[in-house]
Amino acid sequence: MKKRPILIATIGYIIGILWGLYFKTSIVLCYILIIAIFNIIKRRSQNKSKIKI
Repeated sequence: MKKRPILIATIGYIIGILWGLYFKTSIVLCYILIIAIFNIIKRRSQNKSKIKI
């Protein structure tokens, strides 16, 4: 993902435009939810790897 930052930014921009045109909810709220879910999954996987017997 670090090799193509312009492509990622362009895709994000297009998704933001489409989301703003066709959905009435805020995209910021969706990003916050996605980040929160990602962090929860990441923490659970770290906890499972530490508990190895």
